[in-house]
Amino acid sequence: MRLILFLAAVLTAQAAAASPTAYKCTITKKDSHGWIAPEYAFQIDPEAGTAQAASNYHDWTNAQLRDRGAKGYRMIWNVTLKSTEGQAIRMRYQANLQQTVG
Repeated sequence: MRLILFLAAVLTAQAAAASPTAYKCTITKKDSHGWIAPEYAFQIDPEAGTAQAASNYHDWTNAQLRDRGAKGYRMIWNVTLKSTEGQAIRMRYQANLQQTVG
């Protein structure tokens, strides 16, 4: 079973040179199945082309980072979680982070 999660967050800080920038996002629209955590954290290092994601449901996981130019960044990561019946369920998450000029 795959679930694709589209998260939208606004990046208000600019990435510091040569160091990852951390972001914390709170989900305002929850799903009815319980697979979307209430909060997510991200570490993005655009210069190195790396990203990580974490939530209340899983530890830090490497994510694919795609620079979308003026549209910000897209991160995609996979997590395997256990259902209440003990089955392993592989989830594919996607977060679109939009940078704003402030």
